[in-house]
Amino acid sequence: MTVQETEKLELNQDQSYRHHPGYTPLYNQLIAWADNTSDVTEEMVDKKAPKIAGVVDQLEEFEVTELLEFADKVAQDVKLAIVTKVPIGNEVGNYIPWLEDRWRSAEWAYWDAYRRFLLRNKRPFGVVNTLEADVKRILDMVGDPTAEGWWDRRGLVIGDVQSGKTSNYIGLLNMAADAGYRLFIIIGGHTEDLRQQTQERIDEGFLGKSTADADLKRSAAIGKLIGVGEIAPKLDRPIALTGVSQDFSSSSASVVKGHIDNSFRVPLILVVKKNARILRNLAGWLGDQTKNEKLSLPMLVIDDESDYASVDTSKEEDDPTAVNKAITDLLDTSARNSYIGFTATPFANVLMDPANAAGLFPKDYVYSLYAPDNYLGALQYFDVEDPSANGVRNDVEDAGKHFPFKHRSSLAVKALPDSLHQALDTFLVANAIRDLDGASPTPRSMLINVSRFKAVQKQVYDLVREYVDATRAVVQESVPALKGSSGNGNEVVERLHATWQAEYSHLKHSWLDVRAALPEAVRDIEIELVNGDTDKQRKEIERRHQQYGTAKRRRRIAVGGAILSRGLTLDGLMVSYFHQRTQLSDTLLQMGRWFGYRDGYRHLVRLWLPEDVMDWFVFTGRALQDIRDEVVTMKQANLTPKDFGLKVRRHPEALKVTAANKMRHAESATVDVSFYRQTVESISATDATEEVAKNFAAYQEILSNSVALATESNSVTRMFGPRPGAEEGKSETPHLVFTGVERAVVERFLESFVPGAGDANFAHGDGSEAGSWVSKFAKGIETDQMSSWDVAFMSGQGDAFDAWGDLPEEYRGKISPVVLKASVRNAMRWHETPTPHFEFANRRVATAGNLEQVVSVANNVDPGRRQEWHTAHARLPEGNSKRRSEKEIMTSMKRPVLMVYRVVTDRTINDSRNDAKKNGSLNIIDKEVDVDQHILGVKVAFPAHRDGITGEFSTGRSVEYVVNKVWMEKSGLAEEVRASEDEGEDVDA
Repeated sequence: MTVQETEKLELNQDQSYRHHPGYTPLYNQLIAWADNTSDVTEEMVDKKAPKIAGVVDQLEEFEVTELLEFADKVAQDVKLAIVTKVPIGNEVGNYIPWLEDRWRSAEWAYWDAYRRFLLRNKRPFGVVNTLEADVKRILDMVGDPTAEGWWDRRGLVIGDVQSGKTSNYIGLLNMAADAGYRLFIIIGGHTEDLRQQTQERIDEGFLGKSTADADLKRSAAIGKLIGVGEIAPKLDRPIALTGVSQDFSSSSASVVKGHIDNSFRVPLILVVKKNARILRNLAGWLGDQTKNEKLSLPMLVIDDESDYASVDTSKEEDDPTAVNKAITDLLDTSARNSYIGFTATPFANVLMDPANAAGLFPKDYVYSLYAPDNYLGALQYFDVEDPSANGVRNDVEDAGKHFPFKHRSSLAVKALPDSLHQALDTFLVANAIRDLDGASPTPRSMLINVSRFKAVQKQVYDLVREYVDATRAVVQESVPALKGSSGNGNEVVERLHATWQAEYSHLKHSWLDVRAALPEAVRDIEIELVNGDTDKQRKEIERRHQQYGTAKRRRRIAVGGAILSRGLTLDGLMVSYFHQRTQLSDTLLQMGRWFGYRDGYRHLVRLWLPEDVMDWFVFTGRALQDIRDEVVTMKQANLTPKDFGLKVRRHPEALKVTAANKMRHAESATVDVSFYRQTVESISATDATEEVAKNFAAYQEILSNSVALATESNSVTRMFGPRPGAEEGKSETPHLVFTGVERAVVERFLESFVPGAGDANFAHGDGSEAGSWVSKFAKGIETDQMSSWDVAFMSGQGDAFDAWGDLPEEYRGKISPVVLKASVRNAMRWHETPTPHFEFANRRVATAGNLEQVVSVANNVDPGRRQEWHTAHARLPEGNSKRRSEKEIMTSMKRPVLMVYRVVTDRTINDSRNDAKKNGSLNIIDKEVDVDQHILGVKVAFPAHRDGITGEFSTGRSVEYVVNKVWMEKSGLAEEVRASEDEGEDVDA
């Protein structure tokens, strides 16, 4: 089923059949069958649906034709669930795998119940399968709860706003409980609203019973089974020490009899607000339980929205901020604990100080989740040629007159802008269309976020309520009596008709149908003020909805600010009106509550916001994608977060990455996003057998192709190198250099070359990220700018070898023999993990002066620039032999350069140096390497970019990043640290 077919199915089908009593049992049985069937196809679903429908009791009333028609509709829903896909996430970290062996032998009862719960609640089949794979990999990194001794783990999971992170960590709770974790602490939102929302979801997805009763002692004993509790009623349920109506307190925890130790059969769980006082009280209670000794029970702490308040924002001379210190103190009560942060905006997290051992930097692992293909995020809404096709509306210029971006709490709002009236009318009409689609018992909501001040929000709320009430009164009184195509002179109805024409007239429902559905559709719409002043009132309204069974059918317009901006989910969000501007990328992205899943009503979604704010969302979405890409790079380079520098793109104008007090461990750096006027060299060499063989095959191929080009077209390709019997130092160059090599030849080599662990520039991605940074950049260079390369096979002071010895016989007689010497790298260090590899000393394989040697002999210099070199050199004082910097060379180069090194060690060089120094062992070789072991290193140099119009050189496009301390230490890009190195020596011993 194609994307177009899926959208057509959602757009046109009548959804009323989903409310038939036979729908749920038929759907669940089909999903259960599909879950136990390998490689299920859409055709198999079509054949199975009528067979199962025939044995569903609630469908006995149907005639055969009706039954087949009904079964076909349910089959379409099941197929939608199956075809919705989501890629498995990417992880990077330092851990010892332990889960896979246990997965085959242990029982996973909690997880199995949660999986069935998700499928019964119409979570797409493919999404649940991926969630299982993601949670397994995350739990593997979280750590084995049965491991002996003291241990602690720190990690981070990156998701998307409104993408289902909660489902992932509830899945993690269930799987971790099966594995043996026994104490779970969920640090929920910073407001009671958010904490309660989290508690309700955990009640349903993990606890299996309701904690809505304020009396937790009673609730723990006879709590109503819900969610997973209904699916697995005989499974021992965890013990909750908090509830929907009660955060942690010593009295709520008194349900636990005796001390907490490893004798607990079932898990203990607490959902606490992100509040320093509560976290300190919890840590104190745990200390009392263990008589101030370390808790031995394996503890998992999940920090929801971990970028908010958890980051250490104190100044260097001060203690960490209250929440950060409270969390670290809480972790310190346990001898066996694992902390994992979940966030959609990890900017603050990755800029923490990795060296702070007591902090929350994700030193052990980072896991990047991917959203399903039905997810709508910043880049899906806005980063397209025509955002309006996704329901985006930018006609909000009139909003600034009523609530300007910069205003005070004393602002008087006397009227609503016309654009907000249009958005409100759209929500009313959309409700009628949703009813006509057959989805009347589903939740609907609209968001209005135009101010952070509660006093201003209250004024907007009053005006919205007045407008909606007046419109509703006219609709309910006038519409039933009206005839004709529009409103017959009724101003309100004609206004709604104009809205339908502008937004929804392309859908299948006529205006007459929509108009007739409006009175019922708008009857129960509530206008709700969402801020701290209305907390008690909103709780009472929600309690009444729960009591009367209408909570899942609410239709509401939510007016608010901060509470709407992070964590709070508005079910069935169809229309959003957003006129806010923040200077913080992470805050901005969290404000996008319209992100998420809109299956079944995507065609009704509309969003009003200013165009410049839309552009800011796109920028922030791309910055987040940068971090995800770096996780892939870290993974392929076998690096951990504490070993790999992380950077976050800084907006060129006013938008900041995150709050300044969260960036005290970060610095700014301006780097080229391209490799123009950059040299990049491998910092390690693989010693893994298969990878070494792959590299040498690529070496043989590029050498063969270079020789073939040299022999076929002397006018295009020239070769320079030492000749047999040449006097030492008298050859044209010690290296073998080919000029004018076709770019495709070099691109194939770079796509094949595999570095050792820890090399981010040459490490290859996987799937859609295949290729390294260098290979992808080389392939993307404009053809008319750099259509050919110079390729040099470098010669050093090590073992001599016949350059043609590894070529096919057909080449050897066509050109004179060439003898090269391998490059000696005695100071490189050999590592067995994560894969066998050599780490080059000073993170360099090349020798100073190599690039200038190759460029000069290959005549790879712009003629005008060469004359400037000679003029500048002539002006130097006598005896001054100032070396040209590599930046200067690359600015003058005409073609990119690839240098390939055959790397060896040479103990005789160490011995002779030791004799001269008379100080014992100078450099101990970790592992000896000879030329036949085929260990390779490479260096690539790219010219500056030449402007196609002016012909002038430029350095590409510079972008300013905020970087953490590790990046500053290990980036190595374009660092001019070569001036003090010896010019010609090819030995790093």
